[in-house]
Amino acid sequence: MNMHKIYEIILWNGEIIVLLSENCLIGLFLKTYHRYMGKKTKNILKAAGWVLLTPICLVLLLFVALYIPPVQKWAVDLAADYLSSETGMQVSVGSVRLKFPLNLSMGDVLIVSPPDTILDAKELLASVQAMPLLKGEVKVDYVTLTNTKVNTLDLIESMQMKFSAEQLAVSDVD
Repeated sequence: MNMHKIYEIILWNGEIIVLLSENCLIGLFLKTYHRYMGKKTKNILKAAGWVLLTPICLVLLLFVALYIPPVQKWAVDLAADYLSSETGMQVSVGSVRLKFPLNLSMGDVLIVSPPDTILDAKELLASVQAMPLLKGEVKVDYVTLTNTKVNTLDLIESMQMKFSAEQLAVSDVD
């Protein structure tokens, strides 16, 4: 019978390693080290994946959510309130619909600078380019206003435009 003499007992990484001989210790050490590093590396990669993917997923979720009508209405009401407070004008939008990629349709658009109405449009259609938005620029392919009354007051320096139109279309606006 082959008896091995126990040289020492080592506690490493929460595991007991019994040193029977040098060869046996090396084998147990490598097996435990490999398993430990595998878990550690796996955990690091998982954490890095979550850190990198979370912002991307949140941005994608935001873009997808903007195509849901109640979210669109909430966003337009928020923007109208912001414009009203920043310009001192009353801005309201009755309905809104954003279609893929960035075709915007708004109904019953009203902008009032008391006592005058600046814009009263039954419908406003606009197509916005997506890529310039990423650079902080707004480029519009076209704007169409239906059943519109416009009065620019003094918004355009040394000129006032006042008109009504059944349909007004402007294309290739930068």
